[in-house]
Order: sequence, then C-alpha cells, then structure tokens
Amino acid sequence: MSQKNKVVAIKAISHTLARASYYVMRDQITYDEKRLFGGKEEPGKGLVNNP
Repeated sequence: MSQKNKVVAIKAISHTLARASYYVMRDQITYDEKRLFGGKEEPGKGLVNNP
C-alpha cells in the first residue's frame, strides 16, 4: 500500500509540472514557482507577457 501511494504522489506532481511547463511555453511567460503550488500572488503581477 505504501508503494502505491508513492507512485500516485509522483504522478500527481509530474502532471502538475507538465501542465505548468505547457502553459509557460504556450503563453511565453516566465516561470513563477510561487504560483505552482498555490502561493499568493503579488499585487499588480499576473500572467502578463512582458518581454
């Protein structure tokens, strides 16, 4: 049972990282690790494409 939980957790994190990577590449934005796991966003900063 313990081994199965580990596999499920790894797959969940992998899926989250894959989705984040997809959106970063698609929208051409910089990676923000604070947003990955639900961190609070600083006021005035969002998903703005600033080259």
